[in-house]
Amino acid sequence: MRYEYLDGFDVKDDNRKYTIDGWSMTLDLKLYPMRFFDDQLPPLARRFQPFATLGFGILKLDSSGQLDDWDFAARYGGGLDFYVTRNFGISTDVTVVDPMSDSLEDGEYLSFGWGVFYLY
Repeated sequence: MRYEYLDGFDVKDDNRKYTIDGWSMTLDLKLYPMRFFDDQLPPLARRFQPFATLGFGILKLDSSGQLDDWDFAARYGGGLDFYVTRNFGISTDVTVVDPMSDSLEDGEYLSFGWGVFYLY
């Protein structure tokens, strides 16, 4: 599950400027295609695990009276997990969050993410 807070990005529309705040929450799945070839890869190459991600959830946008709406949204993209050790790693990804109806059709945005993980 991923939660993202969108802290005030500026939008210009029909010679008007305003700021949009909001958040999104999606339940994401990751597909690791290299896992099918793990036994054929050298140990160093197995530390790098590219992935595709797909998720669905909610997008809520608010703009001081200009816009106050929510919508179901899809998240899709990809990234790379790097295993520093067997249990500890670093993850980075790029995803698109895309509203699923016309009410927020211009609310699509590109998200860059990174983090650390621990597997036990």
